[in-house]
Amino acid sequence: MTQIFQFLQQHPELIAWLGGLSVLTFFGTIAGVPVFLIALPRDYLTGTAPPRSTAWPLPLRWAYRIVKNVLGGLMFVAGLAMLVLPGQGLLTIFAGLVLGDIPGKRRIIRGILGRKKVFERVNRLRVKARKPPLDPP
Repeated sequence: MTQIFQFLQQHPELIAWLGGLSVLTFFGTIAGVPVFLIALPRDYLTGTAPPRSTAWPLPLRWAYRIVKNVLGGLMFVAGLAMLVLPGQGLLTIFAGLVLGDIPGKRRIIRGILGRKKVFERVNRLRVKARKPPLDPP
């Protein structure tokens, strides 16, 4: 532990970057998670995987997926760091999972959103936004 403190004392710019990233993801998750929850289709917890859109040209689809996955990975790692640093680690991890194209993503999200208290709060948020509540899993 003393080695970590010595390293951080020798690199104050790292602390500044981590602090800035923490503040950025804190506000980003506060704004982004409700937008995501409101945008979910009503049958997200009961339906099958949505079909992939083919409206964009192939190079744009690949660029979009790369950017989305890189951002999701960064948010996931930042969320892990925020479990011990200031910030909303769990929300940031959740946002990173949502953005990334990882196997089992929908199962994980369904497990989180399917919990009774979470499900009720999400539906309250959706009703306030004039969206239909999610169908129960």
